Amino acid sequence: MQKKANVSQSTVSRVFTPGASVSEKAKRKVLQAAEELGYRPNALARGLITKKTGMVGLAMKDIQNPFYHEILGMFSEKLRKRGYTVLFVYTENEEIQQEEINHFLEYNVEGVIVTDALLSSKVVTRLHDNNIPITLFNRYDKHLSCNSVYCDNIRASKEIASYLYAQGCEDIVFITGKINTSTSRDRQLGFTSYLKNKGIDAAILEGDYTYEKSYHVTNEYIKNNRIPDAIFGANDITALGALDALKK
Repeated sequence: MQKKANVSQSTVSRVFTPGASVSEKAKRKVLQAAEELGYRPNALARGLITKKTGMVGLAMKDIQNPFYHEILGMFSEKLRKRGYTVLFVYTENEEIQQEEINHFLEYNVEGVIVTDALLSSKVVTRLHDNNIPITLFNRYDKHLSCNSVYCDNIRASKEIASYLYAQGCEDIVFITGKINTSTSRDRQLGFTSYLKNKGIDAAILEGDYTYEKSYHVTNEYIKNNRIPDAIFGANDITALGALDALKK
């Protein structure tokens, strides 16, 4: 390829690396040679030269959740536009295992995004030791040295509690997600603290972010107590389970 285009191997690599600096003249020569030779760039081979693979690891657990299913598509689309491909790892465990990150290490990904799976400090250390940055999406962990992207769940849940209170609701139930996640903890804190300031103690049911658990605990609550004025689910799955239990 480089001989036909009369350029260096590094120039060929830069032409096929999104965002890399290369002159228009060299780019035209390389692309013309590639078309004539029927050349297709090999991402792994290019990575050996540039030390950049153009791959981002994405770890996810709850692929059944419509929210994360949509997020997977959005991440893939946005990263592709920036010249990256996604190496997806589905974990069946609550916590990502050491062997599951071997895929990220083997392909030398340039970064890892973790959505709803949990990370141990050992996994974080291993990734950091290989100079792979980590970003937690839709949650945070103060005990891990990772970047985080998340919304203000405390404020949002306070606004929901305020709305329900304004509607005259007093017998209110909150269905949690996974109790060891920042998202569920913050939503519960914001929701219950607002109501407590208004003299209302919301009932707390553990929904575990699943339809089945939410449906079951709501059904049991109704049997043993009464139909509440309002139910707030920690996410759409728990809310749907509670709603179907109320319809029963």
